[in-house]
Amino acid sequence: MEQHHISQAYEIAAETIKNATLQGQYEAAKGVNRIQLATYFSVGKYVSANTRQGVWGDWCIGSYKYPIAPITARTARIFSR
Repeated sequence: MEQHHISQAYEIAAETIKNATLQGQYEAAKGVNRIQLATYFSVGKYVSANTRQGVWGDWCIGSYKYPIAPITARTARIFSR
């Protein structure tokens, strides 16, 4: 009978640890997404301002190799609105 209680206590502990780990992973992903979204917004705003003011042409934006994901001048402008 005592063995059953110990086994049950381990199951509860394992479930608690699992839930805490999953919650931590979820919160970390939310934080990363928040940062990534803010970064894309800032890049879009910067690109939009420079292309609208005539500092850069669309050719400049298309020739840049983005390390995260390809962003065209059009999508960068839309993203910053």
